[in-house]
Amino acid sequence: MVVEFSSIMAPIHQFHKRLIFALALIHDIHYTRVIKLKRLFFQAQILFFEKTM
Repeated sequence: MVVEFSSIMAPIHQFHKRLIFALALIHDIHYTRVIKLKRLFFQAQILFFEKTM
């Protein structure tokens, strides 16, 4: 019973780990993109203010 349980759970656990890793990777990519966009927006604002002053 224990052997059957572990043989069923092992692939599920592996899939779960991969799913979490993939989600983390997607989240990281999205997060860095947002930070870059915010930084670009901030730099654009600074340039705009420097020109208007």
